[in-house]
Amino acid sequence: MLLGIESVEGPIDERWVYINTKCLQCNKTGYHSVTLETYELLCSPTRPNLQCILPDWTPEQREELISGTCPSCWDKM
Repeated sequence: MLLGIESVEGPIDERWVYINTKCLQCNKTGYHSVTLETYELLCSPTRPNLQCILPDWTPEQREELISGTCPSCWDKM
């Protein structure tokens, strides 16, 4: 389960999904867009590691999806 996901919109134009996150520490909202294919991988019970699905994202951005901690709060830890 990805704790950081607050809501999902889409698919938009049958290709993109918008993921909204909310930091559990500071309540900051984050907005991310991924392809529908990527979103389906994220939701798969047998998904690969996020590093494989989202290689272009920073570790802090991936952590936002995993734990619900935004990059700013992650850097403070």
